[in-house]
Order: sequence, then C-alpha cells, then structure tokens
Amino acid sequence: MSNDLPSTRLERRQSTSRAEAGRAIGGRYRLDEVIGRGAHGEVWSADDLLAGERVAVKLLARGAGMELARVRREIALLRLLRVPGVVRLLDEGDDGAQSFFVTELVEGRHFPGAPLPLPWERVAGPTLALLETLARIHAAGVVHRDIKPGNVLVSAAGRPTVLDFGIAWTSQTGHLTGRGEILGTPIYLAPEQALGDPVGAGTDLFSLGVMLYETLTGALPFEGHNTFALVGARLLSRPTPLREHNPAVPERVAAVVEQLLARELADRPRSATDVLGMLRGQPVALLHEPTLPRLGGDEPVLALLTAVRAGRSVDVLGAAGSGRTRCLHDLATALKAEGRPALRTSPGRRAFESLETILGAPDAAAGATLDDVVAGIESALRGLLRAGAVVLVDDAERVDAWSAGVLARCRAVGSVVRARLPSDAVDDGVTLQPRG
Repeated sequence: MSNDLPSTRLERRQSTSRAEAGRAIGGRYRLDEVIGRGAHGEVWSADDLLAGERVAVKLLARGAGMELARVRREIALLRLLRVPGVVRLLDEGDDGAQSFFVTELVEGRHFPGAPLPLPWERVAGPTLALLETLARIHAAGVVHRDIKPGNVLVSAAGRPTVLDFGIAWTSQTGHLTGRGEILGTPIYLAPEQALGDPVGAGTDLFSLGVMLYETLTGALPFEGHNTFALVGARLLSRPTPLREHNPAVPERVAAVVEQLLARELADRPRSATDVLGMLRGQPVALLHEPTLPRLGGDEPVLALLTAVRAGRSVDVLGAAGSGRTRCLHDLATALKAEGRPALRTSPGRRAFESLETILGAPDAAAGATLDDVVAGIESALRGLLRAGAVVLVDDAERVDAWSAGVLARCRAVGSVVRARLPSDAVDDGVTLQPRG
C-alpha cells in the first residue's frame, strides 16, 4: 500500500503524463493530451502519423493483472460490436511493456449534449438513438454495466456514441469482478450491481433512467454523501416523482423513467426495444417484436421498396433516433421475400473498409496502381448491382471516404439505399420525422 497522499499521487501522475506527451506509441500514434483516466489506465488524443487522422489511444496501466484481462476483453467486445453507436476499434498492440489500443476519436459532449435541465423535446432524439444502440449491444449478449453521461458522447448533430466497455458483462465470459468489489459509477449504479446479483439488459436501463431523471429535472433520483449511502438510498427509498420536479415532462415519459428506476430488475422494462415503444406510446401488448420499432407507419418502407423495384437509388433521411436503421431492416426483409439479395456495408475508416462486408478485402495484383484497385472494386460492385443486388448503407456518414466515392458513382447503375442525416443535396429521398 502506498503512503502517498491523494494529491501527491495525482501530481505524480500528471507529471508522468506531461512527460509522455509527444511520444509515438507503436511508432505510429503521437500522443497529444490526456482526455480520460480510469482504473485501467489513460486515454489520450493522438495523431495517427500513418493515416494523418486524429484518434484516441488507451494506454493500459503497467503491472496490471486482472486489469490486463479486462482490457483484452474490452478489445474483443469492440471487435464484436461493430454497430452504429458504438465507438470503433482501429488498432491494438504493445509498445515495449506498454499495452495499448486505438479507437476513433469521438467528438461530442457528455449525454445529453447540453447543460441541464432540458425539456423532453431536446432530449428525445439522443435518447431514442441511444436506446437503439443499447438494443444492439444487448442483442450481442453484452451488458455495458457503466452507462453514464461520460461514457455516452453526443455529437452536435445529436448522435450518441457509447464508449468504454472495460467492465462489461458478456453471456459468454461472465464478468471479471473481485470478491467484494463493486464495479460501475455509484451515482448511476443499478441495485443488482451493488449487491453482486446477476445483471441483465435492465441493468443498463436503470442507469439510463438515472441519466434521464437527472437530465429532465437537474436533480438526481438518489442522493448520498458516499458510495454506501448512494447504494443504500436506491435499495431502501423511492425517488421523488419526476413531475414534481418538472411538471412540463410528458406523463408518458415520466412514467417510463420511473419504471426504469424500479428496485427489482424484473420490474423494469424487458429490453431497450420495449422502452423505445413505450416512449412512443405503443401498447405494451405489442412490444414483443425482436426488431427495433420504427417511427410512423409502413409508408417509408413501401416508398423505398417502390424505388428499389424500379431500379432507382434512394436515401432514407432522418435525425438520430428517427428509425432509419429499422427502415433498412424492414426493406431487407421485404427484398429477401422477393428473392433479391440485400448487401450491407459497415462503418469504416481504412480505404474500402466499408465495402469489405460485400466484396472482401481489396486484393491488388503485383504492380497494380491505385487507379487499378479502385477500378476493380467499382467494377465488382457495378456487377452486383446489375445482377439485381441492393446495397444498404446504414449510417452513411460513417462509411470510409473511398467506399463512399465508389457507392456514389454506382448509384446510377442499380439500387443503393443510404440512411443519412437530413440534407438539401438529395435527388431522391424518403424523410422520417422524429416524434417524442
């Protein structure tokens, strides 16, 4: 045990961090400044000297035992969770005795992205988009266990990104928790986490409930001067009804938040998908579809299907949380019923990474120029489109620039359906209107 005072340890760590600035990790990632600290190490903003882009580098604390296992599992989870709304893993490795991994550098502010309190109308978009992301995370058998504002960054466009899977639970590996150890942030901690009981999707939903209560009222549902007092408050007391703090919150929304804060895991909504439906006023009896609910009726999907049957390319336009992903899902289901292949791109950063799910990795022949590679990829994609395949581009803003260029040039050949944020520069589009 160290005899250092906390302030002494902090000064020592800050001094070490200043000395690290400018160091090139793995000979490639030049550290800039610390943007986060935790039990597992430090997160730095950095310059990727090879790609010429800004990234985030997580440096593992040296001499870690169980911590190393947690970080290795976090890397495995980020490989698994290549879905919209989850920070993307870019690289990993060791720099001497220093283990590290690299993710995209997410620009944004802590959830909800603006000073508190906020009206529901301002919070609805990021909340619905976050619920869609949580639904995908939970569908992969993962419970985050540390959902809090600092781990959800909201972009200027209202798009949330979930970070830090260092203490996540998975159905395959369970969790790495020492005896008597409480993992998670006390303010947002679910009761079952504090007691060491089994966790589930509702564990993350409880944390989201705390965030929403705080966002809509400017107050916390449970108060305490230390971890034990906070844990005791959520085990023994009920929060003040949300509308007593803020009567302007819609009754439906307040009721959902209070359900999220239920003491027992079994008394909370079953899934993030159910919460999406509840916030939209959908009857509980109808909340048992395995897919994400979609805003509005069938008209958007029918419009997309009409365009695709005519061989046209079309865009799905809508803000975060408006149901763009669900529209693509329903379109893919309809196309499958008609016997037409629906090919999906993925978020990407490397050249042509987003098209690898369709065409595989580029295989340049010896002596081939860059123009040859681009022409080969474009020719292969045009061939698929002419044969009747439909290319679905979810989260078009996260497609790598090289793939985006090929997709744009191929739109005249067949049906490329892109889910995008609203834009004036659209020739053919279906617009989704967000609803609170």
